[in-house]
Amino acid sequence: MKIAFLGGAFTGRMGLVETNGGAGGTVAVLPKGVGLADLSRPPPAPAAELPLGEAVLEAPVLTDARIICVGLNFRSHAEELGMAIPERPSVFPRFSSSLVGPGRDVVLPAASAQLDYEVELAAVIGRHGRHIPASEAAAHVLGYTCMAENSVRDWQTHNRQVFPGKNFDGSGAIGPWIVTPDEMPPTADLRLETLVNGEVRQQGVGTDMIFSVEDCIAYVSTFMALRPGDVIALGTPPGVAFGKPDPQWLKDGDVVEMRISGIGSLCNTVRAEQRGEKR
Repeated sequence: MKIAFLGGAFTGRMGLVETNGGAGGTVAVLPKGVGLADLSRPPPAPAAELPLGEAVLEAPVLTDARIICVGLNFRSHAEELGMAIPERPSVFPRFSSSLVGPGRDVVLPAASAQLDYEVELAAVIGRHGRHIPASEAAAHVLGYTCMAENSVRDWQTHNRQVFPGKNFDGSGAIGPWIVTPDEMPPTADLRLETLVNGEVRQQGVGTDMIFSVEDCIAYVSTFMALRPGDVIALGTPPGVAFGKPDPQWLKDGDVVEMRISGIGSLCNTVRAEQRGEKR
């Protein structure tokens, strides 16, 4: 299944997406009240159907979801930053308010010119669990989505806590939908890439991950109970601007496309924030 969060006339509802390999496809709109936890079993009959091109897609993340990001989880990314390979997952939280949906503008903060791109595979939890062994973790994954886990680098490096640089409102993105594991390649076979204005900036493969999704779920569930809708982002591959001697930060008007095999494309345009504007 490809599970989309819908807006427009179907705001607050979810839909099941069928793609045909091109730009077309359909969305089966699910009845009101159907939640992510309900989709761990066969979904109910749709209440409506519409062409994918007419659907308004929102960020596929619950407003009360706990979003946990894993830093330095690709060996080659750690190497490009000159940092040691971590012995345990390095985690930090992200608010849902920092992420926009597919096709929405990503905000370049007025307080910084150092917005960096970071494509990441994100696991969406489908079953409640605490102290989940890695051997059982896969059963707790509802599906996967693509996250633009962008960073405001100067604010990220103000001190040892990266939290500010990861949580500027609207600075990242997520989507376009959640894909269940049965429609995904094994995570080791995944390919991730970022294109800025059509130029490839990042490329990576799942075999470069230091900690598997199962390792990360086991680690996170040790200190917090995971619940349906929670998200664990699994790190970014090499090629970020921060790792280059002459970094090309994202700027107003840039079109950023992030691709993950098995999921598809998450595309957003960067828009410079105007001081004093309300979001």
